Amino acid sequence: LKRNGVYADVAENGQAAVDILLQQKAKYQIIFMDNQMPVLSGVEAVRQLRAGGFNNLLIGVTGNVMQDDVQEFLSAGCDLVLSK
Repeated sequence: LKRNGVYADVAENGQAAVDILLQQKAKYQIIFMDNQMPVLSGVEAVRQLRAGGFNNLLIGVTGNVMQDDVQEFLSAGCDLVLSK
C-alpha cells in the first residue's frame, strides 16, 4: 500500500477510533469500521462519528451476512457494508 501512497492507521477499539477521527477529520479519506470492536461497537462508533460531523467515506465491515446486520450499519451512517 505504501508504494502507492496509501497509509493506514489502526485504532485499538471503537472509542479510540471515534476520538482519533473526530480530532483529525481531514487526515482520513476512507474508514473501514469493524462491527465487533471492544469498548464501542462499530455501529455505535459510526453513529457518534456522523453525529460529530464526520462526513468522510465510512465502510462497515462485518462477519454477519444477515440483512438486518447490514441494515443496522447502513442506518447508523455507513456508506457501504462489506462482509468478511
